[in-house]
Parts: sequence; structure tokens; C-alpha cells
Amino acid sequence: MIAKKYALILVILPIFLLSLITAIVPVQAPLPAPSVKVYTEQPSYPSVGVGSRFWVYFIIEMNGIPNDHPTDGIMGWGLLLQVDPNVLWPRIVRTSASGYALYDWVDDSQLTWPITPYPTAVSSIDPATGEVSVSENFLPAPTDLDGNAVGMGDAYSGRRLFAVYIESLNATQPCLINIVKGNYQTRDGVWHPFDIMNRCTVRRTRCNLPVKSRCNPRPKEPHWQYVA
Repeated sequence: MIAKKYALILVILPIFLLSLITAIVPVQAPLPAPSVKVYTEQPSYPSVGVGSRFWVYFIIEMNGIPNDHPTDGIMGWGLLLQVDPNVLWPRIVRTSASGYALYDWVDDSQLTWPITPYPTAVSSIDPATGEVSVSENFLPAPTDLDGNAVGMGDAYSGRRLFAVYIESLNATQPCLINIVKGNYQTRDGVWHPFDIMNRCTVRRTRCNLPVKSRCNPRPKEPHWQYVA
């Protein structure tokens, strides 16, 4: 009878100890899903008269992307903007330079040529339609000094992504600068739609953009990228 009691204790004790260990092991919360959005540095540009010229800066904001991550890090992007061509004239696009996110990430990480070149930008402006296409990417894909795949992450959130130099052609009612569609590319080669894309307003100008071209925060084209 005593032997049976000891046998029962030997069976129950390991189960009891295992339950204690399980109870004190902390449960890690899942990491938040990566989120990437683009918006203008200013939500509006007031008191713009005919002939006025100004820069519109676009900011990238990232959450949940570790810097230099081998799969989730960002290594490219593409966007299509539109303005009313009777009101605003986009003249210059600027990116891939000091003060802009991807370029500064290469500089700060010392991922310099021939290991990783600076990003290459491609842009086009159509004055007749008011469309501006701009993209930025790496050829070849970025790697660190040991040859490991890397990409830009949260450490560069809130920095300028690109800028457009615009001239005002009319001075009556507000006009929108719309981000029509856009995507970013992660280091694993996959293209993702930006989660949020905010538009801005240029005041005191006339705007005749069709309703269909208003900013869509979730683009219908999930794999769009600008091709020269």
C-alpha cells in the first residue's frame, strides 16, 4: 500500500512541477504588423498666389520594421501623384540625396559602394495631365559589409522621402495634391501597398480634379511600381 502511495507521488510530482514552470514563463505578445505611410510635411500651403513656387516635402513613417532587417527592411518605393494642371505646375522632383531617408540610411550604415550603391531615383512629370511619377530603388539590392541582406527600418521613420517643386498658375480656390497610388518594396523582393497616404491642400487656387483621382488610402494595384 505504501509503495502504491509513493508511486502515485512520483507520477503527480513531475506534473505539479511542470505546471509551476509553465505558470511563471512569461508569454510574449506578438509583434505588431508592419505599417508604412506617406504624407506631406505640411497638411496645407496657405496664401499661394500666381507665380509662387514652393517645395512640397513627403514624409515616410514606419512602425514595426527593425532597421537593417533581412526581409522586412525597405529597399524601394514608387508613387504616382496628381494635381490640376490648370492650377499647379510640378517642375522638379528631388530624392536620392542627403537629407532623404534611403540615402541617409546608406550613409549612416556605411553601406557604401561597391558593397551597396546609393539608391537610384527615376521620375517623370507630365504637365498636360498634372501627373508626377517617382520611384527609388537599389541596384544591386543592399547588403552589409558581411554580405547579409539589409533594408531600412523604423530608425528612419519621420524623415523626408522625396520632394516636388511646384509653381502656382491660378489663384482662386483650394487645390489638392493627391497621392493616387503607391507601394514600397521590402528586402525579400515583395511589393506592398502603403497603409496610409495623406493628401495636402494648396490654398487660394482653383481645383478641377475628377473625383476618381482622389487619394485612395488602400491602392487597388498592390504591386504597382514606376517603370521608366
